[in-house]
Amino acid sequence: MNGKRCWIHVVGVVFCILTGCQGGAERLSFTEDPAKCKAMVLSKVPIGTPTMEALTVMTACGFKCTVCTNTLLSLDGTTATQRADFVHCDMTSQSLSMVSRRWQVELIIASNKVQDVFVTTGLIGP
Repeated sequence: MNGKRCWIHVVGVVFCILTGCQGGAERLSFTEDPAKCKAMVLSKVPIGTPTMEALTVMTACGFKCTVCTNTLLSLDGTTATQRADFVHCDMTSQSLSMVSRRWQVELIIASNKVQDVFVTTGLIGP
């Protein structure tokens, strides 16, 4: 994987320390529109948010997140050609049917702060 280094962070303890565990975490109500989803993410994780804070917020909102350092990244669904530091967040809707909706969020990191947000969504299933 050419130097790909990803760490999965367990943030339950960190989340409790930072927020005081005030009840349940607020899940974002995502739509099928990536632009609206991006606006929702930016309302919780504005540009300039420190990486660990962004990771904690996204995890509290129901995402499973991975911090990736100097990792190949594709933002348009084609072959990845550039390396970047980013937080990859993934969430799948809970569904009783065989088809679910999946949201993927890439928080681009520079100087240990969120610099940009990219959101994709689609249906998954047989």
